[in-house]
Amino acid sequence: MSTWGSSCASAAGGTAPVSSGRIDARAGGTVRATERAELPAGSVFPTVEAASAFFRLDSVGYSPTGDDGFDGVELDAFSWNLCPLEMLELTSSFFDDSASFPAGSVTYDSAFLMRRIDVDWHARPNLTAGLDASAARSGRVG
Repeated sequence: MSTWGSSCASAAGGTAPVSSGRIDARAGGTVRATERAELPAGSVFPTVEAASAFFRLDSVGYSPTGDDGFDGVELDAFSWNLCPLEMLELTSSFFDDSASFPAGSVTYDSAFLMRRIDVDWHARPNLTAGLDASAARSGRVG
């Protein structure tokens, strides 16, 4: 399994095929990027290999369901190819909301693209943001 390889270097400078648009009724954004061989200056990651190791440590993620819950999913990658991106345009209706995030409180660090990899996706237990109503009434938590 490679961390990153010739496919990143050979494609560097080309426009990455990253989709953009509305995620759901509440969230949207724009992403335009080009592949690069190196990370942007000032990234929290010293190398692409360090970024790759960081992301391989935990392959479970959660997405909001809209009802105070989160759907769980796990990425099981049989190959690995992480390519750094240079952002040409980046907007997010979530992070651009100045009521939630005052100007300067959120900054972009780095972005990556993975493609041509063999993966399986596995459902993981969902999370709930609040207490179950019956547990709250009875005083039981957990």
